[in-house]
Amino acid sequence: MARSGQTWKTYLQLMRGVTGHCGVVHEAQPETAEQDEVFMARFMSDLRAGAVQFQDVMAGTGISEKHFRHHLRYISRWGVVRRTLLANGANFQLLEQLRAEEQAHQLDDLTLSGKLVEQRQQLAEHLRKKAPPPQIKAVGWLAPHPQSGHAARVYTAREIVWLYDTNEVDAAEGLHPAVARSVIARYLTAKGGVVADPMAGSGTVAVTATRLGHTTWASDIAPAHPYIARVDLLERDLAEVLEGSPHPLVDLMFLHPPLPASLDLQAAGFSADEGGYGAWLGAILEHTLHALRAGGHLVLVLPLGISPSLLHRAQAQLFLSLQENFGPQQPLTLKASHLAVARSGREGWHLFVVQSPALEKED
Repeated sequence: MARSGQTWKTYLQLMRGVTGHCGVVHEAQPETAEQDEVFMARFMSDLRAGAVQFQDVMAGTGISEKHFRHHLRYISRWGVVRRTLLANGANFQLLEQLRAEEQAHQLDDLTLSGKLVEQRQQLAEHLRKKAPPPQIKAVGWLAPHPQSGHAARVYTAREIVWLYDTNEVDAAEGLHPAVARSVIARYLTAKGGVVADPMAGSGTVAVTATRLGHTTWASDIAPAHPYIARVDLLERDLAEVLEGSPHPLVDLMFLHPPLPASLDLQAAGFSADEGGYGAWLGAILEHTLHALRAGGHLVLVLPLGISPSLLHRAQAQLFLSLQENFGPQQPLTLKASHLAVARSGREGWHLFVVQSPALEKED
C-alpha cells in the first residue's frame, strides 16, 4: 500500500475520538464505512443534543469543529473506492468532489499517485474514458445555451471603473447583464464551468451564464420563475442542496444580498442595525462558501449607493467568514475589487471577488 495521506490519518484520529465517546473499540478501514457512519451519526446526535462538547472529545488532535462539520464528517459516507484512494495518499479535496462519479461507478479501477497536478491529469483522463457529461433535468439547473448572441467584454486590470451602456439592459432589476457577462468572462475563461446564483432574483445572472456556455444553478427564497429553485439560505446549506447532483461544487458564485431596508432582520433573529445585518450576512456566507470548488471564486455584489459604514461592515464580514470557514492558516485576501457604473450614472455596483483556498498537496 502507498504511503497514507495526511487527511486519512486525521480521519483515523477523528474516528478514535468518536468511537471512544461511544465506548467501543473500532479501527476505521476503507471497508468499514457503514460501521463508521453508525458511530458518527450517534456522535452527531449527541452534539446536537448538547450531551457532549466537540472540543472535549477532540482535545489535543488539532481538529477544528468547522473542519469536522464541513469536511471530515462526510468521509464516513464515502464508498470503499474513494476511502481506499484517500488511504493510499490521494488528495482529499480532489476526492471530495467525486460523490456523483463514485455512485455512477465511474471511479472503478482508478488509481491516483504522484503530485497533485499528476493526480488531476490521471482523474481527468479516467473520467473522460468512463462516461459522457451528465444531462441535467432538475429545477434550479440551467444547461448551457447552444448558441450565444452576447459577446462578453473582459475589462483589463488598468480599467479601474467598468462602464456599461444603458441600451444593454435586459432586465429592470438585479445585476446588470453586461456586468454579469464581464465578471463571468473574467473569472471563467473556458466554457463548461459551473456558475451559482443562490440569490437569483429575476434570474439575470443565470440566464447570462448559460448564454456564455456555462451550466448554472439558480435559487432564491422567493423564486421569480419556475426554473429557479426555492432555497432559504438561513435554513439550508447550499453544499447540502447540491450534494448528489451532477455538479455538487461550483466554479463561480454570485452573492447579491438585499440591503437591510429590504429585510426583516428581527423576524430572522438578528438585531435591526448594521451589526445585525453583518451577522445575517455571515450566516448567508456560512451556508454558501462550502459549495465553492477549491480555487473557485465568490463575487459579493453591493450597490454603489450603499453607506460607507455598511459597505465596510459587509466587506469585513466577508473576510471574517472566510477565516472562520477555511482557517486562519490560509492566505485569504481580496482577489479583486471592481466598480461597475452605468454611463447614465443612475446605477452602479461594488464587486468584491474572493477565492477559496486552492488544492493543497498531501504530506
